[in-house]
Amino acid sequence: MIEQRHNNFFTTVFSNRENMIDLLTQLLPEVAEKIKIDSLELDNTSYVNEELKNLYSDIVYNCEGNDELPTKIALLFEHKSYTVKYPRLQLADYMFSIYRHNVNNNEPLTLVIPIIFYHGEKPWKYRTFTSYFNRTDTSLNQYIPDFKYHVIDLTQYSDEDILSLKMSF
Repeated sequence: MIEQRHNNFFTTVFSNRENMIDLLTQLLPEVAEKIKIDSLELDNTSYVNEELKNLYSDIVYNCEGNDELPTKIALLFEHKSYTVKYPRLQLADYMFSIYRHNVNNNEPLTLVIPIIFYHGEKPWKYRTFTSYFNRTDTSLNQYIPDFKYHVIDLTQYSDEDILSLKMSF
């Protein structure tokens, strides 16, 4: 029940475009500088698997990249109040759901930048996906799908830092 309240709060706050712009520019400037921030638009399509809708929430914003060619970018935000063993599996499900949506609608594939918004008790431990396989012979690692994701880990910010964010709560 508490998780559901956190998800509702997360969804309400970050469905607000101005809050999302503030979040990106203040906490993820390396992402904000790669996109046309004024093109940011909330995508109301849910990419969460039907059976998991009560457990997970995602927010997706579409925008254009800053490169020469028109590039559609989806910023996939996933809220976590606890650590999970395999976060990439859930993020990959979301990403491939977006890709399937693109294919089914005859659209070009969207570049997806996954971002986890985390406010648990312990700091988030970021691991590469290949590290879960415990292999000494890394020559086969090229067959393991790996991708990067960003983490906004609130355990790394003081209360003052959080309160100083320019957001409407």
